[in-house]
Amino acid sequence: MKNLYGVVVISLYCATANAALNELSGAWAGSIGGASIAVCFNESEELKGVYYSDEFKAPIRLIAIDDVFSAKDKKIETLSGTKRSVTHLLVRYENTLAKTEQVVSLKRVNNSALYDSCSSVAFAGKLATSRSMPTIEYQGHVYNYYKKNGVPLFSLTEKNAVTDKINKDIYDLIHPLKTIKAFELELKPSLGSNGSIETSEASITPQFWSSDYLSLNFNQWSVDTGRSGVSWASHTWDLKTGDRVDPWAWVNTKYLWKTPYSGTVKLPKKLTNLLYAITDNLKNCPALDSYDTYEMVITRQGLLVSSPATGNDCDKEWNLTWAQLYPILTPEGKIAAAKMSGSNK
Repeated sequence: MKNLYGVVVISLYCATANAALNELSGAWAGSIGGASIAVCFNESEELKGVYYSDEFKAPIRLIAIDDVFSAKDKKIETLSGTKRSVTHLLVRYENTLAKTEQVVSLKRVNNSALYDSCSSVAFAGKLATSRSMPTIEYQGHVYNYYKKNGVPLFSLTEKNAVTDKINKDIYDLIHPLKTIKAFELELKPSLGSNGSIETSEASITPQFWSSDYLSLNFNQWSVDTGRSGVSWASHTWDLKTGDRVDPWAWVNTKYLWKTPYSGTVKLPKKLTNLLYAITDNLKNCPALDSYDTYEMVITRQGLLVSSPATGNDCDKEWNLTWAQLYPILTPEGKIAAAKMSGSNK
């Protein structure tokens, strides 16, 4: 089965004159084309439903309109109900592209009680773990990445003492037990109230990868906070030793971590002077050394330094070459520059 994400319609026809929509509330399970599906309904004045497949675990909200539940996307598939009771529901599954349809039987999950909400373990339990993602390639390098219980899990596929050390460090950084608890606290109320997943999000993505260094971007968004709740920062590892390194130390300062996703840094004097020397239009901007944080990313040519984003003309980005940086680099920084300057991998 390739896709369950299309138009899903569950048409509810009363079995008796006294049948009510809220008889559907609770968790249901079945299968289509060998792929298991889960459907649930919340009891409310306007009964709300959700469905997902075990393969993708991305819930789609079902909205009741004239006793018909629908989720609109690409108009590929439909799921429509023809008969239901307290414990069983017969539905018709239709794939409009393949021009096929079949009858599917949905049963209550583990005899879940009538009026269980979509936050119940019967429905939400499997949503805590997403399916594993295939091995991903980034600039000729491969890694595994997937999410489990709201935790982004990143691991290097090559197995040796160095990669084992790095993988453990990445895992420890995200505080999995703490993150899982926070995810579960947000997941169930969200499903129970509006039938959708509205939780904080986190991700880990490669920013730079050479034979010597790996830099990963740790990104996090806190639910119900809008843009102000977004935070991110870059972690870098030495691929020869497995140690985490701070590229800011190469220009004689230090990044002070608050969380794995944020921290503060002050521009050192020599770097500040260099940036002033190569930058125009700073007359009406705050002093460069007045900001409490900057972003630094390693490139093959040098270091990319960015000021905090404020949305005005004072937002700056400097793509500094190793040649420009060399006079202000620490001994550690000069060693890194020599490695990077001679690396084409």
